[in-house]
Amino acid sequence: MARIELPEKGWVPSAVWEIYTGAENRVGYIPNTLKATSHSIRSMKAVDQFLQAFEEQGTLEPELRILASFAAAHRNENAYGMQSMRSTARRYFISESKLDAIEQDELDSLHLDDKERAVIRFARAMTDRADAGEEQLESVRQFLSEERVVELSFIVAGRNFLDRLQCTFDVDLEPELAAQRN
Repeated sequence: MARIELPEKGWVPSAVWEIYTGAENRVGYIPNTLKATSHSIRSMKAVDQFLQAFEEQGTLEPELRILASFAAAHRNENAYGMQSMRSTARRYFISESKLDAIEQDELDSLHLDDKERAVIRFARAMTDRADAGEEQLESVRQFLSEERVVELSFIVAGRNFLDRLQCTFDVDLEPELAAQRN
């Protein structure tokens, strides 16, 4: 159970209702992270805008976005983030074995290629120290353009931001995502 009330759509002021409706139209449900921040309309608007930017695909391959986000959520011990990324990975037909390799700290797994390993190591380093460091930056540059390195950094920083909110409020997985696990 969340450490903060997660107001449902029918019981919120109209400004919150509008943001809930927009999120519902975009992703098919109202993210619990958005509900948790709805107690402050200003914060919720910022989180909603952030979630929209976080959801956009950009030029970085979805698989790399998901693996980096999952690696950061794992490093932050955010069960919600990991479950959410597993659900997203299924939509993109990403092998569970890749996520399992991250979760079990088996980056030398045959399921991961060199580019994926570099991205995962970058995400871990950036999560652990904020600065991924020159070594990890050079490693991902072997595979990614500057544009994609910036997008990767945004994904990892974004995941870390979301992890802090989700862990602080102990946000539960949405029923819509939990149903996809079964």
